[in-house]
Amino acid sequence: MSDTASNIAANLDMLQANAIKITGITLTDGGVPTLAVTAAQLLTDAGALSKISGNYSLSVSGVNAGNLTSVLVNPHVLPVIVSDSAANIAAMLDVLQANAANISGIGLTDGGTPTLVVSAAQWVDDGGALNLLTGQCNLSVSGVNTGNLIAVLAAISSWSGLGAQLLPVQVSDSAANIATYLDALQDNIANIAGIGLTDGGTPTLAIYASQLTDDANALALISGDYNLSVSNVRLANLPAVLGNSHVTSVAVMDSSINVLAALDTTLAVNIANISDIALLHFGGSGFVSTLALTSAQLLNDTAVLAKITSPYQVSLASVNANALPVALANSHVLTPLQLADTAANVASVLDLAQAAGSQLAGIHLTNSGTPILAITAAQYLADKPALGKILQADAYRLSLGNEVFTNFAKDLANNRVIGVSFLDSAINFVAALKKQSVIKQCRQNCRY
Repeated sequence: MSDTASNIAANLDMLQANAIKITGITLTDGGVPTLAVTAAQLLTDAGALSKISGNYSLSVSGVNAGNLTSVLVNPHVLPVIVSDSAANIAAMLDVLQANAANISGIGLTDGGTPTLVVSAAQWVDDGGALNLLTGQCNLSVSGVNTGNLIAVLAAISSWSGLGAQLLPVQVSDSAANIATYLDALQDNIANIAGIGLTDGGTPTLAIYASQLTDDANALALISGDYNLSVSNVRLANLPAVLGNSHVTSVAVMDSSINVLAALDTTLAVNIANISDIALLHFGGSGFVSTLALTSAQLLNDTAVLAKITSPYQVSLASVNANALPVALANSHVLTPLQLADTAANVASVLDLAQAAGSQLAGIHLTNSGTPILAITAAQYLADKPALGKILQADAYRLSLGNEVFTNFAKDLANNRVIGVSFLDSAINFVAALKKQSVIKQCRQNCRY
């Protein structure tokens, strides 16, 4: 049988019904003729098609995702247009990609503007098939995380689909991974619809202070409850950073000058939300910052000082009696120290001052006039090195308590001793009464 390709195609079903009577079919068109057939005919009329001799091509219509593979098995088939629902196209997208060279277009048969939902892997790997989409449709990419984010975004930047509108993606990952890629999320904010954290409970993102402002749009896309731990926070920005309701912890980084200025105020007020404090310096390797504190600061700001993680030392112009134990126990405090306080307060820490040894350089009694240091006779004997550190200019006097009669004359020889009170046995008292010199001295200096 001989006829044109169009006539053969028009009567293909009839030829198939009589294929057993046909020995061959010759196409009379010149060149390489093309027969237009349906995908169903390609399968059901295979017997008639096999009778055609010579070189020819098949233009197949009605190809869908389900029959594509069987259609393309025929070597005469020209590139086809695949038409199917968005769901079926998505399910067979990998197959479509594998055969993209033999597909001229892909149309979605759903009504309205259908949405094709593909996985992140399909979006990256099946770009050839996706670029064949025709007509108006939306593309939604699922399963995007920080591991595939860069590849997904790179595919977005090179997207050339004609009628397809790419929808912003939803990113889901752990708080740690989202924090790591926060800058990239911010840079591609136009292509991101939302960010979900996959951790349980209330996850915490660890970010830098600069990201809190620079990546604010990306942070705003995070859904659900979450906390922020912010590092490298300057003191000038600390109130604003803590003003963010998600911020629960900050790590401060600033100069020792600024830290010292904020010690009693900004730092003390917000210490519950401060994880640590790093001191900035430009002194080179091994440099140790020095904080010049008062006794009150050493006592009151211990919680703040405990948060400082950088090497530092504390200098005290002087230390009062209340702060002396803290200063001597603090390895950051530079010694020797200068103790400055009232005579009564110095007396209360005289034993400690004695024990301090070389860590205490001097003692200044801050009373006006002639201060009187009231100590026990035992302290007078045991703490003489500490008493020797009292400034000569203080012109102080000593009042000794719990004196014994055997030491009375010797102790009273010190012209600083202006009074004593005794604590001794009756026998020693009677013995002392027999000594006229003792009685005479007692009339002037003794309290019983």
